[in-house]
Order: sequence, then structure tokens, then C-alpha cells
Amino acid sequence: MLKIMKKTTVLKLLLAITAVITLTSCSSSSEEEVITPKEPIGDYAFKHKALLEEYTSISCTYCPYGAFILQELEKTEIKDKYISVAVHDNFGGIKDPFKVHNVNDFIKATRASYFPALFWNRNKNVWGIENAFFNLTGEKDELNEDKTLESIRKRGELKTSSIVGIKINSDIKNTKGQVTFSVKFAEDFNQDIKYSVYIIEDGLKQRQYNGTPLYGNKNGSGRWENDFIHNHVLRAADTFLGTIIPSSQTLKNKETTLTVELDQFTVENIENSSVVVVIMNNNGAVLNSQKAKANTKQDYEIIK
Repeated sequence: MLKIMKKTTVLKLLLAITAVITLTSCSSSSEEEVITPKEPIGDYAFKHKALLEEYTSISCTYCPYGAFILQELEKTEIKDKYISVAVHDNFGGIKDPFKVHNVNDFIKATRASYFPALFWNRNKNVWGIENAFFNLTGEKDELNEDKTLESIRKRGELKTSSIVGIKINSDIKNTKGQVTFSVKFAEDFNQDIKYSVYIIEDGLKQRQYNGTPLYGNKNGSGRWENDFIHNHVLRAADTFLGTIIPSSQTLKNKETTLTVELDQFTVENIENSSVVVVIMNNNGAVLNSQKAKANTKQDYEIIK
């Protein structure tokens, strides 16, 4: 696993550390039960999209590794099977302009304790970034697609289908928004579920500290990348812990429609923004997620 940064690390030490890749394990939650979404057995189902959340910071030395993985995964065969969200926080005495006001609830939900940390479907067993994920010897930095996808598949987080579908409509402005979404079940679930609603934005230019050999920094010495492009940036979350939809609403063919008001955020460019709706079981494991460009409609994706 690559080196990571504890939030308590003093910044002057962080700046002195070079980007040497190690295989030290940093996850403290290896005994957590792995909860995977239930596979449908009925006559129809909904397309499943996994949730990949990155805990990151602009002042984190090794966070460009996480950003690079998210960037390059979009070019692979699984690009339509998951949704990326970059959750920013302050680090080393430097304020991150992309930090959301309720980020501590994300930490509570995931038990995130270092940067970068990647979480699939709220599984608290962190997806460890490995040396084998990168090909850095050539002229161009590359993701080792085979090794990375093999690691993802071994986790079992990607599914073909889900018993719950999500439909989205939104009215997003630069500093406030309204998201109306519906959830529908292909089978009886008979349990409470939870939902969270996000607004994310792509194409944000902001500096990023870089102690990795990526992004033209071949010797891996610490430096600021002043025009770094940040994508999948979380701008707003109604809640990370989830709001309950009761079990009476999680029956076959039952549709529940809800409207969520969001504020305390700013997006720079609405055209680069999207809405993400996440549906979790009562333990916080993601059953399904869906994404729609801001101010557009996304219908259910049904698999016959």
C-alpha cells in the first residue's frame, strides 16, 4: 500500500517527505464485516452503480495518487459501473476551499483517518492503493488497468444489478438547489433504508500539493501544482449518515418520491455539476447510487 498522511502530521514534516511508495497497511478496520448489496432474483432489476468515495485534501502529499486513479478509471471498462465523489477536508494547517461544512459526518460514517483514503460502497475496509496500480517508467504516467481492476473485482463491490432503482430531477443554482428523486424496488426488501444526496462538480482549478512522481513531478519531490484540475469534488451533502425511508416503503413496485433542499454551498459552473443520490441499507452499506447532470432528468435504469 502507498504511504498515506495522518491528519495529525505536522505540515513542515509533510513538505519534507518525498514520494516513496511503501507497502505499509494503514487500515484499522480489517475486522469489519463486509456487507455487499443483495442480488435481485425477481423478473426485473435496476442497473447497479457502485459508490467510490475519496477522502482527500489539497495539502496532502500523496493525494494525487487517489486523484490519478479516479481520473484513469474513467477510461476503463468499468466507467459506467460506479460513481466517484471526492470529499475534501483541511490538512496540516491549510484550509481546503472544497471542504464541506458537515465533513465530520463523513469521517464518522467511514472512519476515515488519513489521506488519501478510498471507500467502495461505504465499506469501512479501505481500498488500499498499491504500487502495482501504476506504470511510471515510461514517458507517460499510466494506470496498470489489469492490476487495478483485478483489485476492485476481488472486493466484490461491482454488481450488474440492484433491487432498488433511483430516478432524479433537480433544480440547481450556484448557491442553493432542490433535488427531487424517487426510489423503487423490484422485490420486497422489508427493511428501512437510508438516502443521501450530493452535489459534485468537475473541472475546478486549484493548487494541489504533490509529493508523487505523477503529473510531471518525475523525481517525486514535494511541490505545489498551481493549476491542478480537481474533479468529482463534493460541493454539498444533505447528510452523510443517511435519512431513513421506513420499511413500509421498501416493498416490490413501491415508489417513494422525496424532495431535498440543499444550501451552504457554491458551485462555480452549473454545467460541470451533477447530482448524486445514494441509497443505503440501515447499516450504511450502499445498495445503489445514481448520478444525473444538474438540472436534467435521469429515469430508472431497468434491466429486464
